[in-house]
Amino acid sequence: NSGTMMLKLLLLVTLTTTITCKRGGKIKRLAAEITALQDALAAVLNDTVGSLDEVMEVIDNFKAEQVKVKEDNAWIAHHAAAAAACRGSTPTGGSGPWGN
Repeated sequence: NSGTMMLKLLLLVTLTTTITCKRGGKIKRLAAEITALQDALAAVLNDTVGSLDEVMEVIDNFKAEQVKVKEDNAWIAHHAAAAAACRGSTPTGGSGPWGN
């Protein structure tokens, strides 16, 4: 009986060690997978931040171009108004070497 008890005890220790090792291996694999996923997420976030910075730069450039277009349109409108006022203030509609 004591031999059977020792055999059962040895079997129990062996099974416990095997289960612990397998779990430890699984935990290590899961930890490695978590690390890989964290690295992948960090890469995606870095790409996203870079992309957002690029988009914001394009928007800022577009806004600056729109300001320039509005300024150009304002000068054109002022010139047209001045030309119309000049023509309207003379009996013949104005004359001279340059066109308005």
